[in-house]
Amino acid sequence: MCTSLTYLDTDNHCYFARTMDFPTTTPWRPIFLPRRYPWPTGLATTRMTQYAILGGGRLPDHFKACLMADGINEAGLVCAELYLPHAVEYATQPQVNQINLTPQAFINWALGEHQSVAAVIADLPSVNLVGASWGDDTGEVYPFHWYLSDAHTSAVIEPTDGATESSRRSD
Repeated sequence: MCTSLTYLDTDNHCYFARTMDFPTTTPWRPIFLPRRYPWPTGLATTRMTQYAILGGGRLPDHFKACLMADGINEAGLVCAELYLPHAVEYATQPQVNQINLTPQAFINWALGEHQSVAAVIADLPSVNLVGASWGDDTGEVYPFHWYLSDAHTSAVIEPTDGATESSRRSD
């Protein structure tokens, strides 16, 4: 089970930590995505980062894009993917007039295009998470949910019951 948390110390410095209990077929490594970096959604479209991202992830040998598992963007927004077996429900097809993403692409979208938890939550209704593999060498679609945090708020994003919803907490 993956776990994550944020901690605010007495000097108002925010810290993020997480465990990674998810086996992979390629090694994890530091990943940096600059501003204006084009990245594939896994669904035959490309999006562009507005914010630089530093995090951890992997670059499978057969794939030309980074699979991010967690990171922080230059605005201080943090996101980590966590495992949520037996509860996730993804769409089966892309939808017109939606931001169609595979589960593996959610972190790039959240950190690359938003500066706060509130901004991600405001954009969630326009996101359609499609149950398709993106870059994984096994072809498996993993049951993810995400932890988001900024200096003032944290939230958990869960794609259950056919909708992507958030539970939010102000620090």
